[in-house]
Amino acid sequence: MKRSLVRAARFAPGCVGVVSLGVLLHCQAPSSASTADFSSAESEVDYRSTAGLEYDVTGTTSIVLSTEDAALEGAARDERVGVLVGDRVDAISQALDKSLRVYWPEEKRLSGQNIAVLLRQSTPTGASVQIVATTATFEYRIQVAGPNNLLESLPLETKDGKKVYALSFNPAASVAVLDAGTSEAGVGDAGSTSAAPTAPTESIDLAWTPAARSLDAFPKYKELFEDGLDIYVHVGGDHNEPPGDLREAEAIFDELKGMGLTGVNTFDELTLDSPPLEGNMQAFGTSVSIRAKLVHSFMAPVDQLDKLVNAFKTNAKTADVVVYKGHAGLRSNYSGTVFHYNPRSSITMDEFKTLDLTDKQQIFLFDGCETYGGYADKLYEHPNKTPENTDIISTGNYSTLHKAETTRALLLALTEKVNGQFRPLSWDTVIKRMNVSNASKWSPIYGVHGLDDNSKLSPLADATKIGASCSSNADCGALDSLCLKVGTGSVCGAACSDSSGCGTGFTCTQVKTNALPDLSQCVPAK
Repeated sequence: MKRSLVRAARFAPGCVGVVSLGVLLHCQAPSSASTADFSSAESEVDYRSTAGLEYDVTGTTSIVLSTEDAALEGAARDERVGVLVGDRVDAISQALDKSLRVYWPEEKRLSGQNIAVLLRQSTPTGASVQIVATTATFEYRIQVAGPNNLLESLPLETKDGKKVYALSFNPAASVAVLDAGTSEAGVGDAGSTSAAPTAPTESIDLAWTPAARSLDAFPKYKELFEDGLDIYVHVGGDHNEPPGDLREAEAIFDELKGMGLTGVNTFDELTLDSPPLEGNMQAFGTSVSIRAKLVHSFMAPVDQLDKLVNAFKTNAKTADVVVYKGHAGLRSNYSGTVFHYNPRSSITMDEFKTLDLTDKQQIFLFDGCETYGGYADKLYEHPNKTPENTDIISTGNYSTLHKAETTRALLLALTEKVNGQFRPLSWDTVIKRMNVSNASKWSPIYGVHGLDDNSKLSPLADATKIGASCSSNADCGALDSLCLKVGTGSVCGAACSDSSGCGTGFTCTQVKTNALPDLSQCVPAK
């Protein structure tokens, strides 16, 4: 059965400074056995980025039981060990976060050096506990994300063939020591810092290895486009001076109009009650309606901010694509979607699981600083939101309020057209365009969660035609299926994201064509 202990290691939030790491350590209470697994009850959520990777960080540590604790027996001893393991996991996680952030001060994070490591809040665990006499030994595990070259950027030693980070920590550090700030952070914000913990007295060697990476796949376009494509963009309030949220909202409005959507003529006419901007495109042999709603913090007076909250709740339930563009933090009981500052109006990450959401197919973009830390995992706590029906985009570095860059990149990629016809792009292409769209000095790290069950073959493709003889592209049955020269003849390919989508005897290979950039095709394996 689940043990009642819920750990909550708390950190000061901010894009720069100490992370707000709302760790939840759900432990399994062992019986009288001498080994147990105090692991997270949350299953690992799949993830993929074109600019970054996830890394598994592991190390072994021991706890010497006090005379009183060692005298306990059976379930009482095991429960006490679970508490001690939870405390040790908290202490190591705090020390790891604080230590790593020394290597990316603001001047580096605001440059192309882009050294950044973000701890995934749901993953710190104490696993494979072994109790021998008066000593409990266990494996500390955590998952983090950073740029692709992270292991070359950190001061790691090589021990026994592994990349190892020597971490000093204070095993008696109280979680309250680092429980300081409550502010979200935006670009250039220093965030909240906290009192320094007492001097570390122990050390642990933490081995770093790239985590198993999810395969590239296609968004579930057919399900998203069913009954039309509904887009909802909510631009949150900005606490910087001068605030940039109104400027960003206007830039997004211009982009929606640039997509050919019609309705409200000018940004200044836009209100909470305005009907969606509308348009259409040809996809899957029919005309697909596109409807887009845009909400920003200036749409409600300060004494009626509940209208902003209700707008998000209503539209997050019904839209196919939900975009939150605004400040973010890492403290799950404080940060989330922040609609207005002074006074504050928000929905916390912890409240995501109580929203009135359906099990319809959706895409969520949480476009705020460092949302990789917890936003996807918290949304997946909702009983109706799973990796099978919800793909979630998060950020592993700074976000930005700058001319609707990332929102434009996402929406244009999801509605890509060639000669007036919809052309589906894989998640790698969508995310890559978001990552390269940033005009700022730093490098963003956008990634997507929830794609493991998505198809690796284009939704336009006719799989029965792969490898069939052809004389032109028209013989291959889809806009993105090409007639390819192979040896002395020509065969049909099909747009793909990974070879696992192509079938036996075929491999997914990138091809060059001016008409269809970023295209890979299933071709006969050599």
